[in-house]
Amino acid sequence: MVEIACSLTGGEPALRRRVGQWRAVAGGATARCAVSGGVALTYRPDQAAAVELARLAAAEVACCPFFVFTLTVDATGVRFTATAPPEGQELLAAVLGEG
Repeated sequence: MVEIACSLTGGEPALRRRVGQWRAVAGGATARCAVSGGVALTYRPDQAAAVELARLAAAEVACCPFFVFTLTVDATGVRFTATAPPEGQELLAAVLGEG
């Protein structure tokens, strides 16, 4: 079991910056839906969105290893799924919003 804790360094400014980055990329989604344990975001085929989602997911797992991210890229577009255990749902909603 992974501990539900965030080890992001830099205090409140770093946290606000990271949440702002997540909200900016989430705002570009063409659709969002609740999935078991989290949320799925859909994007048009867009290399920049896929790169930014992968960058943010890697950074987030470094400080919040309880999150699980899945990035699927195909000819129809980009699908990004973010999930967390029940104890991490509040943090997930704070970062990406509700499904």
